[in-house]
Amino acid sequence: MQQQGKYRQAYRCFYMALLQRLNDAGTVVYQPSRTDGEYLQLIEQLPQPAPYETLIKIHQQL
Repeated sequence: MQQQGKYRQAYRCFYMALLQRLNDAGTVVYQPSRTDGEYLQLIEQLPQPAPYETLIKIHQQL
């Protein structure tokens, strides 16, 4: 997507991969009905939530 200049779609794929990673690790269970705000609350418990917060906040802006 990024190579085709479809940056919004590329970021959405990246965001979904992040959620899948958190789900696979058992850190945060993915639920399609959750909002970005709910995910932000859930990742606050992580030892280093800042990188995840950044990605989720960018997703909110898009």
